[in-house]
Amino acid sequence: MRSILFIIAFIIVLVVLRLTVFSENTPATPGKPQGGAPMPVSAVVASRVDFNPSMKAAGSILAWEEVQLMPEIAGKVVFLNINEGGKVNKGDLLLRLNSAEWQAQLHKAEASVKLFRSNLNRQDELLKVQGISQQQRDETEQQLSMAEADAEYYRAMLSKCELRAPFSGVLGLRMISEGAIVSPSTLIASLFKTDKLRLDFSVPERYASSLSAPLEVNFHIQGDQGAYKARVFAIEPSASSENRSIRLRAEVNNSAGRLLPGRFADVDIPLARDSSVILLPTQCIVPILKGKQVWVSKNGKAEALKVETGYRTDELVEIRSGLQMGDTVLTSGIMSVRPGAALKIKVEKFNSNQSAL
Repeated sequence: MRSILFIIAFIIVLVVLRLTVFSENTPATPGKPQGGAPMPVSAVVASRVDFNPSMKAAGSILAWEEVQLMPEIAGKVVFLNINEGGKVNKGDLLLRLNSAEWQAQLHKAEASVKLFRSNLNRQDELLKVQGISQQQRDETEQQLSMAEADAEYYRAMLSKCELRAPFSGVLGLRMISEGAIVSPSTLIASLFKTDKLRLDFSVPERYASSLSAPLEVNFHIQGDQGAYKARVFAIEPSASSENRSIRLRAEVNNSAGRLLPGRFADVDIPLARDSSVILLPTQCIVPILKGKQVWVSKNGKAEALKVETGYRTDELVEIRSGLQMGDTVLTSGIMSVRPGAALKIKVEKFNSNQSAL
């Protein structure tokens, strides 16, 4: 009997010790420090700062003008003046096709024009003395008009036997050789205008109200340490239905010839906003069911305020409404703090110079 009582007493002692250790190691309830002590948190003071927001976009460098040179008609190449990588001026002759047949047809038509014009002049004199009828004279005039039309047609065909530069630029690689038989679908070479270039890029539609032409943007090319500028001169008047973005086009001065069409560009776009705004670290913002909120300290007590945000960077977010200058906004403890909780504030400074979206 005594041994049984001893075992029971030993078990009771073990249970008491277990409960004592458990109570000592149990953490305090979040937002309610033990003994009613204020909850230690970090915070920043809301103040207005100069903010020049900008955003990043991916762009493409394009030639100002670009065309694939192809003949208008089929024929044999008898002259080829394609200097690969060389510059040409507008109107320079680049290619000529065999035009002997069209030349012969033109000579024949011009001879007919000369004959019918001579006949018409004689018939005008005969008509004055009633030597011929008006009908005979009109028939000759009609024949003259048809001969002139034939001559004009053959001149047009002769002009199609020549390929001239449509604008001044730089020639690409030649795709044929002299003596080749070509058709209107045969690529001869490409011609690029590169003394100035186009920079095409897109931005999300929500930034449309912040953009207007003319607008100067900066961009960088991968593998090139230089910084370049471009002037936006056109904005697409409608958003893309595929990705809800708006396309912009800028002009780039390339007189030095450092940039090549087809390259990828990182574009930095300034956005038009008020110069003085309230900025907060992004960790201050707490998503809620119908918007966003921040926690502030009011007389040493925690209080939640609903806010409207604007532009944001990786580290900062713009506050458009809901806060006043001088409000103390919590940056730590925001997931465990409760309304009315006593706070022990440690005010921190933060870098407000970030502006890239």
